[in-house]
Amino acid sequence: GKVPKNARIYIMRADKESLRKSSEESVEMAIKDTKNPNQINFGLFFSCCARHENFGKDYHLEMEAIKNKIGDKKFIGFTTYGEYSKTFGSFSRFNNTTLISFVI
Repeated sequence: GKVPKNARIYIMRADKESLRKSSEESVEMAIKDTKNPNQINFGLFFSCCARHENFGKDYHLEMEAIKNKIGDKKFIGFTTYGEYSKTFGSFSRFNNTTLISFVI
């Protein structure tokens, strides 16, 4: 398509270490938001497929970062398209390289 005159574009990059750190931060924030972090039983994670692409053969680094923060609790995760905020009738809001963390 055409890019309008004076349009802004953003070129984003992600390295494996910043993605690994952001994995830990996402889990930390989910744990912090609970009323009692000591009573967490389970984790649920949605990782953008772009993260998988960036990690490549080192995708295990994300799993290790999650395990490092959630401890011995069980968890399940999914690699997703990353379109977490789309509402009916809206355009695609692709949130590149995100990890969404829930703890229950």
